[in-house]
Amino acid sequence: MQLEYIIIILLGFLFFTLSSGDKSGDQNKFDKFVSEITGYNINTSISFNGFRIHHWMILSIFLIFSNNLITKSFCIGGIIQAFTTYNDCFKIVFDH
Repeated sequence: MQLEYIIIILLGFLFFTLSSGDKSGDQNKFDKFVSEITGYNINTSISFNGFRIHHWMILSIFLIFSNNLITKSFCIGGIIQAFTTYNDCFKIVFDH
């Protein structure tokens, strides 16, 4: 693996570390930042019929269907971040 892709994996990990909640269930930092700056409450979390879709699941889809190694590397960084940060990354979470 080339050094540039390792750097992009690290950038993906860093991006999701800085923009995600500190622990499962916390508001993500990106939403909190936008809300503080604009005064509007936003929610970038994705759920379907009350079931929360973890960001690693979405990144896995991009990883499978992308032909771009930069995109794949960034997604791998985000997936690694989810697996190493959250203890419920493999659980089905119902937002009520």
